[in-house]
Amino acid sequence: MKGFCSFIFVLLGIVNLIYCFLNKKDGKIFPVLIVCGLLFGMIADVVLNFNFIIGAAIFAVGHILYLAAFTMLHKFETRDLIAVFCILAFSIIMILLPIYDFGSKLMFIVIIVYAVIISLMLSKALMNAVSTKKTMEIILFIGSLLFYVSDFMLLLSIFSGEKNFSSLICCYTYWPGQILIAFSLYFYEGKLIA
Repeated sequence: MKGFCSFIFVLLGIVNLIYCFLNKKDGKIFPVLIVCGLLFGMIADVVLNFNFIIGAAIFAVGHILYLAAFTMLHKFETRDLIAVFCILAFSIIMILLPIYDFGSKLMFIVIIVYAVIISLMLSKALMNAVSTKKTMEIILFIGSLLFYVSDFMLLLSIFSGEKNFSSLICCYTYWPGQILIAFSLYFYEGKLIA
């Protein structure tokens, strides 16, 4: 079921990728990176059920692809560091709360590295949305934010005593987040802004 639900956002991304290739003259690397990120998300969603660390690594690759795509829209600027610092600080504080039992130092390190990657992605999406106020960038930020929230709900579900509520919120934020990221390609203008 999870794989099928994830296939829906990948399919939407592919449909919008085809739309971009048929209707946009330049800047096609951006939508390709987004669709590759969606594919890695679908694969990770399935693998996570069998091996958390490998699933997290695959998700991290997807976030890196998203970050690369967002950076293609707007180069990383000094002012982006404010968002990076704030979001990363919040992420680290959340991970250090005494409600988690990660079970090993390796798992703790994996989660910290993952938190850094997703925080970079979210902060870049935020700064792109704030700087342009364009529909696509706003949708990408909302999708990225929902993905970020879902990841913290996943941590609660797996590494704390809270299972039911956090699992439900994880699903209700993850799939809509990915669908919004896939849908955003419809608004792509077909050129790199920065």
